[in-house]
Amino acid sequence: MQPASPLPIDPHWLSTEEYVESLLTFVSTSELFRNLCGGVHILDFLTREPDLYSWVLPQDWREWFEDVDVEDVLDLLLREDLDQFAARGSSLVESRWRNHKFPPASLIDYARDVRKHSLKRELQSRRAESKLGTEALPRHIAVGMKPKKIHEVMQFAAFVEDLSQYIQDRSTHVNDNSKGEVLGNEKANRIATGTQLNSEITVVDFGSGQNYLGRTLACPPYNKKVIAIEQRHHNVEGAKGMDVSARLAKKEKKMINKKEWKAQWQASRGRELAHSPKAVEIVTGSGLSEQELQDIESRIPQLPLYDLYERPVEAIPQSRQDPLSNGNAELSTDMQQKPSKHDPHFQEVQDESIGTGAIEYVEKELSSGDLQDILAPTCPPLLVLSIHSCGNLTHHGLRSVTLNPSVQAVALIGCCYNLLTERLGPPTHKLLTLRSNHPRLEATSSAFDTHGFPMSRRLEEFEYPINTTMSRSNECQQAKSLDREGQNIGTTSHGVRLNITARMMAVQAPHNWGPMDSEEFFTRHYYRALLQRILLDLGVVKMAHDDIEVAGGTLSGKDNNGTPLIIGSLRKSCFSSFIAYVKGAVQKLVADPVHGPEIQRKTGCLFEHNDNLIHQYEKDFKYAKKQLSVIWSLMAFSANVVESTILVDRWLWLKEQDQIQDAWVEAVFDYKQSPRNMVVVGLKK
Repeated sequence: MQPASPLPIDPHWLSTEEYVESLLTFVSTSELFRNLCGGVHILDFLTREPDLYSWVLPQDWREWFEDVDVEDVLDLLLREDLDQFAARGSSLVESRWRNHKFPPASLIDYARDVRKHSLKRELQSRRAESKLGTEALPRHIAVGMKPKKIHEVMQFAAFVEDLSQYIQDRSTHVNDNSKGEVLGNEKANRIATGTQLNSEITVVDFGSGQNYLGRTLACPPYNKKVIAIEQRHHNVEGAKGMDVSARLAKKEKKMINKKEWKAQWQASRGRELAHSPKAVEIVTGSGLSEQELQDIESRIPQLPLYDLYERPVEAIPQSRQDPLSNGNAELSTDMQQKPSKHDPHFQEVQDESIGTGAIEYVEKELSSGDLQDILAPTCPPLLVLSIHSCGNLTHHGLRSVTLNPSVQAVALIGCCYNLLTERLGPPTHKLLTLRSNHPRLEATSSAFDTHGFPMSRRLEEFEYPINTTMSRSNECQQAKSLDREGQNIGTTSHGVRLNITARMMAVQAPHNWGPMDSEEFFTRHYYRALLQRILLDLGVVKMAHDDIEVAGGTLSGKDNNGTPLIIGSLRKSCFSSFIAYVKGAVQKLVADPVHGPEIQRKTGCLFEHNDNLIHQYEKDFKYAKKQLSVIWSLMAFSANVVESTILVDRWLWLKEQDQIQDAWVEAVFDYKQSPRNMVVVGLKK
């Protein structure tokens, strides 16, 4: 079950320890990497002097990028065999690559460093050939799933089945070796805590959502017991409805007299009309007199409504009452009688037989990995898992293995790294002054979140020399954090930090970019950066005085910290041209009840004389689109190391726990189908 190497690392490395040490050193000390992953913000691209493109990239890189297409840059970074550039002899000075000069040696070295420090994302053949990985998911189970979700559920369900069997086989082996001997401390502890070693594994899904994975695991051929924990009520209710379609639950059985039901519906409709302000007009138009309506009502006895389990309506929740009763608890005697199935006036509503698995829903917001208020005092061994749990929820899932005696293993796939909090310093927001200066918010913004990144002691205590040429923004943020701990920076520092900009880039999937979609989001970023320059020139925003202030500047005329200008999402039609984008963005900005009038006054000149000013900006900064595309490509490529660092941190945390026997990271999805495809696994001793 466990792969040969606990981390899917490049063959270049002799051991995982060598890889981890080099990874942490590279992430902490490489000036270029730290600038590309956390030091660059798109809103600053055209508003800084010197511009970010010239400030971040070496001159020989910029000269080479001028002669090649962006697609060639992506191919070089992601796909090209770099060994062909290994020779550095003078004979290669005039050599050509795709009819261009050879890339600069420092660019090749950087690309090689990023690649060798990135975990391998390829799906292993043993996982790709899983028995259910090639079979179609039954239609009644796949309800609501898109192809990406179907792939994820099929692959991970097969992985969970293999892992469950591996855990049970291990437990059986332990029990066989214990026959005739005194129970060891570990086994005695499990019995004392109520964990049943020989029981079938029960699955606990953290953040189950619509419970696609749990539903698949509860159906044949897996037939597992699933505890689905989800915070959002509408997700839980939607999942229960899909369980009926998957034949895991029965529809509520109802015997309905259709004739009587129709008569009562007409009568109840008549009562509503009779009490409306326009009752006379409506009743006349319906062809029924008021006396006729009263006659209909008089034939309906005022009897209590009973549900299917013979309980009065007052004893059941309002949401489960018959919607036709309208809370009046009125139903005819015929409706209360248990009708015969042979009566042609009755229609039985009932689903087919249910599956052999079971699902239990728990509606709860998880703030830690402690499940004691959810689990029974005695319960079977548990496997905690999740597909794409956001932010700290993955950390809670991992910690559950040490906080709950019954949890025997964890297998979690994370995503949304931008939602992680930070343990070694104050929270960094997308815009650093996004919060106001309220004293309470000032206090919370300086709090260190114990649930955040990094999890492991290794990353928390990692020491590295401070680079004296480090970008000012990174250095200031680092100094600010260390000062709050009452420490001196000196010439060394400790603790691996990844700010929110770096973590946001870690959810990119550059290997899946095609020419059309990459052109789309390159254009979107270019439009936003150019609009920020226009707003700066018009005085709508003012330039930050310090590198650590708000990216792109803040609304002018405000306090010292400023108010960041946020546009948000726009309609798809706004991206048909730059003029359409500016008009759509400005229209949204002027709608703001507080700043709108001032923004409208300052941007009015944009739409005079047939939008000539907008055309001129687009013409003057046309060159910047390619530069921004190159920077964004380098940022997304480099962010592979950011994700690898987060995954390694979680693996290291598991290795540091005394209760853990085995821990590893491996790919379980096809990267093309689902790029967040790495599962972190931990098994108790």
